[in-house]
Amino acid sequence: MGHPHFLCESCCVDNLPAESKCRTCSGATFQRCTAMEDAVSTIFLPCKHGCDERITYYRKAEHEKTCKEGPCFCPEPGCGFRGKTTALYDHFTTQHKWPATNLHGRMLLELHADPGVQILRGEEGHLFLLKVSPMESQCLMVSLVCVQPNPPESVFDCSFSYKWRSNHSLNVWLDRIPNSSLSDGLPEDCFCILPNVLEGDTALLKGIFINKRVDYDDEIFFEKDDDEMEAEDDDDSSYDEIKVENDDDDDDDDA
Repeated sequence: MGHPHFLCESCCVDNLPAESKCRTCSGATFQRCTAMEDAVSTIFLPCKHGCDERITYYRKAEHEKTCKEGPCFCPEPGCGFRGKTTALYDHFTTQHKWPATNLHGRMLLELHADPGVQILRGEEGHLFLLKVSPMESQCLMVSLVCVQPNPPESVFDCSFSYKWRSNHSLNVWLDRIPNSSLSDGLPEDCFCILPNVLEGDTALLKGIFINKRVDYDDEIFFEKDDDEMEAEDDDDSSYDEIKVENDDDDDDDDA
Protein backbone atom coordinates (compact mmCIF):
# COMPACT_ATOMS: atom_id res chain seq x y z
CA MET A 1 0.00 0.00 0.00
CA GLY A 2 1.34 3.44 -0.87
CA HIS A 3 1.40 6.56 1.26
CA PRO A 4 -2.04 8.16 1.56
CA HIS A 5 -0.57 11.70 1.38
CA PHE A 6 2.38 13.71 0.07
CA LEU A 7 3.34 15.35 3.38
CA CYS A 8 1.51 15.78 6.68
CA GLU A 9 0.24 19.26 7.49
CA SER A 10 2.06 19.07 10.81
CA CYS A 11 5.33 18.22 9.03
CA CYS A 12 5.23 21.22 6.68
CA VAL A 13 6.82 23.56 9.22
CA ASP A 14 10.05 25.11 7.94
CA ASN A 15 13.28 23.63 9.33
CA LEU A 16 11.40 20.95 11.26
CA PRO A 17 14.02 18.33 12.29
CA ALA A 18 13.50 14.83 10.94
CA GLU A 19 13.06 13.34 14.42
CA SER A 20 10.10 15.64 14.99
CA LYS A 21 8.26 14.50 11.87
CA CYS A 22 5.65 11.78 11.91
CA ARG A 23 6.63 8.19 11.15
CA THR A 24 5.23 8.26 7.61
CA CYS A 25 7.03 11.42 6.55
CA SER A 26 10.38 10.82 8.27
CA GLY A 27 11.12 7.18 7.58
CA ALA A 28 12.79 5.83 4.44
CA THR A 29 10.45 3.73 2.34
CA PHE A 30 10.29 1.90 -0.96
CA GLN A 31 6.52 2.03 -1.14
CA ARG A 32 4.82 3.72 -4.09
CA CYS A 33 3.13 7.04 -3.52
CA THR A 34 0.01 6.50 -5.58
CA ALA A 35 -1.25 10.01 -4.89
CA MET A 36 1.91 11.49 -6.41
CA GLU A 37 1.67 9.12 -9.37
CA ASP A 38 -1.89 10.28 -10.02
CA ALA A 39 -0.76 13.90 -9.86
CA VAL A 40 2.20 13.66 -12.24
CA SER A 41 0.22 11.54 -14.73
CA THR A 42 -1.91 14.62 -15.42
CA ILE A 43 1.12 16.71 -16.45
CA PHE A 44 1.44 16.91 -20.25
CA LEU A 45 4.39 18.26 -22.21
CA PRO A 46 4.55 19.40 -25.85
CA CYS A 47 6.35 17.33 -28.47
CA LYS A 48 9.49 19.07 -29.72
CA HIS A 49 8.53 18.11 -33.28
CA GLY A 50 5.28 20.08 -33.05
CA CYS A 51 2.72 17.25 -33.29
CA ASP A 52 -0.68 17.56 -31.59
CA GLU A 53 -0.43 14.46 -29.40
CA ARG A 54 -0.79 14.96 -25.63
CA ILE A 55 2.29 13.42 -24.01
CA THR A 56 2.78 12.63 -20.34
CA TYR A 57 6.20 13.69 -19.09
CA TYR A 58 7.48 10.13 -18.65
CA ARG A 59 6.58 9.22 -22.29
CA LYS A 60 8.11 12.32 -23.88
CA ALA A 61 11.50 10.83 -24.82
CA GLU A 62 9.96 7.59 -26.09
CA HIS A 63 7.36 9.44 -28.17
CA GLU A 64 9.83 11.83 -29.80
CA LYS A 65 11.96 8.90 -31.01
CA THR A 66 9.01 7.55 -33.02
CA CYS A 67 7.00 10.72 -33.75
CA LYS A 68 5.63 10.88 -37.30
CA GLU A 69 6.40 14.61 -37.35
CA GLY A 70 10.09 14.01 -36.69
CA PRO A 71 12.78 15.34 -39.04
CA CYS A 72 14.20 13.84 -42.21
CA PHE A 73 17.73 14.51 -43.38
CA CYS A 74 19.55 15.61 -46.49
CA PRO A 75 21.65 12.65 -47.70
CA GLU A 76 24.15 14.79 -49.57
CA PRO A 77 27.63 14.34 -47.99
CA GLY A 78 28.64 17.36 -45.92
CA CYS A 79 25.13 18.85 -45.84
CA GLY A 80 23.57 18.98 -42.39
CA PHE A 81 20.08 20.11 -43.39
CA ARG A 82 17.18 18.48 -41.55
CA GLY A 83 13.47 19.18 -41.48
CA LYS A 84 10.04 17.97 -42.52
CA THR A 85 9.56 16.48 -45.98
CA THR A 86 8.04 19.71 -47.33
CA ALA A 87 11.12 21.68 -46.30
CA LEU A 88 13.37 18.89 -47.53
CA TYR A 89 11.75 19.02 -50.97
CA ASP A 90 12.45 22.75 -51.24
CA HIS A 91 16.02 22.17 -50.06
CA PHE A 92 16.65 19.45 -52.66
CA THR A 93 15.34 21.53 -55.55
CA THR A 94 16.86 24.90 -54.61
CA GLN A 95 20.17 24.02 -52.97
CA HIS A 96 21.13 20.83 -54.79
CA LYS A 97 19.16 21.45 -58.01
CA TRP A 98 17.86 17.88 -58.11
CA PRO A 99 15.22 17.47 -60.83
CA ALA A 100 11.70 16.93 -59.50
CA THR A 101 8.49 15.51 -60.95
CA ASN A 102 5.05 15.77 -59.36
CA LEU A 103 2.89 12.66 -59.57
CA HIS A 104 -0.77 13.30 -60.44
CA GLY A 105 -2.87 10.24 -59.77
CA ARG A 106 -1.27 7.35 -61.61
CA MET A 107 -0.04 9.29 -64.58
CA LEU A 108 2.18 7.61 -67.16
CA LEU A 109 5.55 8.99 -66.13
CA GLU A 110 8.62 9.02 -68.37
CA LEU A 111 12.09 9.83 -67.06
CA HIS A 112 15.54 9.74 -68.61
CA ALA A 113 17.69 7.09 -66.94
CA ASP A 114 20.56 9.50 -66.35
CA PRO A 115 22.94 8.93 -63.41
CA GLY A 116 21.99 10.98 -60.36
CA VAL A 117 19.06 11.55 -58.01
CA GLN A 118 15.56 12.43 -59.18
CA ILE A 119 12.69 13.48 -56.92
CA LEU A 120 9.15 12.13 -57.24
CA ARG A 121 6.46 13.82 -55.15
CA GLY A 122 2.98 12.36 -54.73
CA GLU A 123 -0.28 14.27 -54.49
CA GLU A 124 -0.48 13.67 -50.73
CA GLY A 125 3.03 15.02 -50.23
CA HIS A 126 4.82 11.68 -50.13
CA LEU A 127 8.44 12.13 -51.19
CA PHE A 128 10.40 9.53 -53.17
CA LEU A 129 14.03 9.61 -54.28
CA LEU A 130 15.03 7.65 -57.37
CA LYS A 131 18.78 7.17 -57.75
CA VAL A 132 20.52 5.84 -60.86
CA SER A 133 24.20 4.96 -60.45
CA PRO A 134 26.64 3.73 -63.11
CA MET A 135 28.59 0.53 -62.49
CA GLU A 136 31.98 -0.55 -63.81
CA SER A 137 30.32 -3.40 -65.68
CA GLN A 138 28.54 -0.98 -68.05
CA CYS A 139 25.28 -1.36 -66.13
CA LEU A 140 23.01 0.99 -64.19
CA MET A 141 22.09 0.40 -60.55
CA VAL A 142 18.63 1.71 -59.58
CA SER A 143 17.39 2.40 -56.05
CA LEU A 144 14.14 3.94 -54.81
CA VAL A 145 13.24 5.12 -51.31
CA CYS A 146 10.23 6.79 -49.68
CA VAL A 147 11.38 9.60 -47.38
CA GLN A 148 9.54 9.42 -44.04
CA PRO A 149 10.48 10.26 -40.44
CA ASN A 150 10.73 7.27 -38.10
CA PRO A 151 9.70 5.04 -40.99
CA PRO A 152 6.69 2.75 -40.49
CA GLU A 153 6.05 -0.38 -42.53
CA SER A 154 6.24 0.10 -46.28
CA VAL A 155 2.90 0.91 -47.95
CA PHE A 156 3.98 1.55 -51.55
CA ASP A 157 5.01 -0.57 -54.52
CA CYS A 158 6.42 0.53 -57.87
CA SER A 159 6.49 -0.71 -61.45
CA PHE A 160 7.99 0.67 -64.66
CA SER A 161 9.41 -0.28 -68.04
CA TYR A 162 13.02 0.36 -69.00
CA LYS A 163 13.43 1.02 -72.72
CA TRP A 164 16.64 1.54 -74.64
CA ARG A 165 17.57 1.65 -78.30
CA SER A 166 14.50 1.02 -80.44
CA ASN A 167 13.42 -2.51 -79.61
CA HIS A 168 14.75 -3.40 -76.14
CA SER A 169 12.64 -3.31 -72.98
CA LEU A 170 12.49 -4.66 -69.44
CA ASN A 171 9.46 -4.60 -67.14
CA VAL A 172 10.39 -4.05 -63.48
CA TRP A 173 8.24 -4.33 -60.35
CA LEU A 174 9.33 -3.50 -56.78
CA ASP A 175 7.04 -5.21 -54.27
CA ARG A 176 7.74 -2.79 -51.40
CA ILE A 177 9.42 0.60 -51.60
CA PRO A 178 11.66 0.91 -48.52
CA ASN A 179 11.18 3.83 -46.13
CA SER A 180 13.95 5.95 -44.63
CA SER A 181 14.48 9.25 -42.83
CA LEU A 182 17.85 9.41 -44.65
CA SER A 183 19.64 9.90 -41.34
CA ASP A 184 22.33 7.52 -42.64
CA GLY A 185 22.26 8.88 -46.19
CA LEU A 186 20.69 7.26 -49.22
CA PRO A 187 20.39 3.47 -48.96
CA GLU A 188 23.26 1.80 -50.77
CA ASP A 189 21.32 -1.27 -51.84
CA CYS A 190 19.48 -1.30 -55.16
CA PHE A 191 16.41 -3.18 -56.34
CA CYS A 192 17.47 -3.74 -59.95
CA ILE A 193 20.45 -3.56 -62.31
CA LEU A 194 19.79 -2.39 -65.86
CA PRO A 195 21.96 -2.45 -68.99
CA ASN A 196 23.59 0.85 -69.85
CA VAL A 197 23.42 2.43 -73.29
CA LEU A 198 26.10 3.52 -75.71
CA GLU A 199 26.98 7.18 -76.03
CA GLY A 200 24.36 8.92 -78.11
CA ASP A 201 21.62 6.41 -77.30
CA THR A 202 18.67 7.20 -75.03
CA ALA A 203 17.45 5.13 -72.10
CA LEU A 204 14.03 5.83 -70.56
CA LEU A 205 12.13 4.76 -67.48
CA LYS A 206 8.58 4.69 -68.84
CA GLY A 207 5.14 4.08 -67.37
CA ILE A 208 6.25 4.53 -63.76
CA PHE A 209 3.44 3.66 -61.34
CA ILE A 210 3.75 4.13 -57.58
CA ASN A 211 0.80 2.42 -55.92
CA LYS A 212 -0.38 2.64 -52.33
CA ARG A 213 -1.02 -0.75 -50.79
CA VAL A 214 -4.36 -1.36 -49.05
CA ASP A 215 -4.83 -4.04 -46.40
CA TYR A 216 -8.07 -6.04 -46.27
CA ASP A 217 -8.18 -9.00 -43.87
CA ASP A 218 -4.41 -9.50 -44.07
CA GLU A 219 -4.49 -9.61 -47.89
CA ILE A 220 -2.74 -6.95 -49.93
CA PHE A 221 -4.49 -5.20 -52.78
CA PHE A 222 -3.06 -2.45 -54.97
CA GLU A 223 -4.97 0.65 -56.00
CA LYS A 224 -5.00 0.93 -59.80
CA ASP A 225 -7.07 2.98 -62.18
CA ASP A 226 -8.41 2.23 -65.66
CA ASP A 227 -5.45 3.89 -67.42
CA GLU A 228 -3.01 1.68 -65.57
CA MET A 229 -4.95 -1.50 -66.29
CA GLU A 230 -5.14 -0.54 -69.99
CA ALA A 231 -1.40 0.19 -70.06
CA GLU A 232 -0.68 -3.24 -68.60
CA ASP A 233 -2.85 -4.91 -71.22
CA ASP A 234 -0.95 -3.09 -73.97
CA ASP A 235 2.48 -4.26 -72.75
CA ASP A 236 4.33 -6.42 -75.29
CA SER A 237 4.36 -9.99 -73.96
CA SER A 238 7.81 -10.48 -75.47
CA TYR A 239 9.38 -8.03 -73.02
CA ASP A 240 11.70 -9.46 -70.41
CA GLU A 241 10.51 -8.95 -66.84
CA ILE A 242 12.32 -8.32 -63.57
CA LYS A 243 10.13 -8.85 -60.52
CA VAL A 244 11.47 -7.89 -57.08
CA GLU A 245 9.46 -9.36 -54.21
CA ASN A 246 9.91 -9.87 -50.49
CA ASP A 247 7.72 -12.96 -50.23
CA ASP A 248 8.01 -16.15 -52.26
CA ASP A 249 5.08 -16.99 -54.48
CA ASP A 250 3.89 -20.44 -53.44
CA ASP A 251 1.08 -20.65 -55.95
CA ASP A 252 1.55 -23.27 -58.66
CA ASP A 253 0.19 -22.86 -62.15
CA ASP A 254 -2.76 -25.07 -63.01
CA ALA A 255 -2.00 -27.92 -65.38
